[in-house]
Amino acid sequence: MLLVLIIVLVSLGLWQLRRLEERQVGNQVGLSRYTAEPLDLEAMVAGAGSDLDTLEDRRATTRGEWDPTYEVYVRSQVRDGRSGLWVVTPLILADGKAVMVNRGWIPVELDRQAAVPPQGGVEVSGTVRASRSRSSIGPTDRPGIEDTIARVDLSVLDGYVPHSLLGVYLEESTVNPGPWPLRLDEPVFDDEGSHLVYAVQWFSFALVALVGYAALIRSKAHRRHRPAESAGEVDSL
Repeated sequence: MLLVLIIVLVSLGLWQLRRLEERQVGNQVGLSRYTAEPLDLEAMVAGAGSDLDTLEDRRATTRGEWDPTYEVYVRSQVRDGRSGLWVVTPLILADGKAVMVNRGWIPVELDRQAAVPPQGGVEVSGTVRASRSRSSIGPTDRPGIEDTIARVDLSVLDGYVPHSLLGVYLEESTVNPGPWPLRLDEPVFDDEGSHLVYAVQWFSFALVALVGYAALIRSKAHRRHRPAESAGEVDSL
């Protein structure tokens, strides 16, 4: 039983080390994409074909006009201890298609008219993001009924926005002409999570179990020898 326990604990530790390695590789890939030269968004999407996930973390630029009529807000976004929303607005491109753009953060109590985008043609730069899908236990979004959503799920928004959406969206980095919304922070690629800490914990648990078992065996052996020693001392008397 102890052997099984130790194998399980060591396996969990090795699994966390593998997760750490995957995280480190992901950080390296993300950094190399983010530091690459920004390209035209439509050309990037066309070049990627069906493999749009390879565009994650790339920087891109595009031009179009905002359509705030179908603006949506991603709830539960905390910034500096304040509850807020992400403002996500369709940008209508020259060919009639649209790309959803996360224009930044506003506090939840702010009058949303304070974050209305400018009219007319604009050039937008930002970081490419892949669509965020709903997990098996995540909340279901209904943007046609509510304008706040849990995530930027393009498969859902494509049925709400009356324009054909690109298969990726942008997190805008363009300088904002007004005070709202606040731009999102630049992505970081040095966060390795807690995988190493968890790995050390699992290995420590395995070591504690092994040492504890050895101490128990030693204690039992010591108790077995003591009656024999006591009997020898009585005979000598």
